[in-house]
Amino acid sequence: MKKLLAAMALAGTMLGGGTFSSAALVVLSPGVWDDFYFYAAGTAVDETWAFDLPAGYSLYVTDAFLSGDQFAVYNDGVLLGLTSYVATGASGYEEPQGAYDSGLYSRGEFPLFAGYYGNIHLFVELSPHGSGGAFIKIDHSSLSPVPEPATMFLFGAGLLGFTAVRRRKSFR
Repeated sequence: MKKLLAAMALAGTMLGGGTFSSAALVVLSPGVWDDFYFYAAGTAVDETWAFDLPAGYSLYVTDAFLSGDQFAVYNDGVLLGLTSYVATGASGYEEPQGAYDSGLYSRGEFPLFAGYYGNIHLFVELSPHGSGGAFIKIDHSSLSPVPEPATMFLFGAGLLGFTAVRRRKSFR
């Protein structure tokens, strides 16, 4: 029921009737954490973020201060994903990188393609404390890129080797 209400609230905001359309626009700079405040579960964060990216960047979101909050991250109304679920109990981090690295707070890394992002929104999925503070930033991706050309080369070489072995066995 909670997810249904959250989906209905999100649909209403994306259709122009809610907080997303009136959110304050904040331009993010790479490598700099931006703090934001939020309210109860089922509400949108009052800020919208924008930035222009070269390739190889990710969007990072971390809860801080009191653990147990969780966020849905959207780009132009399309879900990028959810931050991790963590139990309540931790408190006291005010430094965002420490909160992110600790694993005690909800966090997420969302890889992004090169281009302009002018409509990043967060939706509060869980908020056991009714409100709180968290951080968002863009930075170089910590995810290793998949070496597609090398993977395809190895796959092709394996197929050729398999074919050669099969032909050799069939001639015997």
